[in-house]
Amino acid sequence: MPPKQYNLTQLAERIKVHRLTIYYWIKKDWIRPRRDYRGYPVFTETDVKKIVQWHKKLQ
Repeated sequence: MPPKQYNLTQLAERIKVHRLTIYYWIKKDWIRPRRDYRGYPVFTETDVKKIVQWHKKLQ
């Protein structure tokens, strides 16, 4: 069974930031998402945990 993947909106809801904030982080190359077959960013559970830890350090 493949690992659960989150799209940009789901990630934003999970870490309680606006989805445009995530787009900004990607544009600044602060986070590097994997891409699905359409080119949309997707995040695994491991990615989400790393991003949550990084985001907590910023606060």
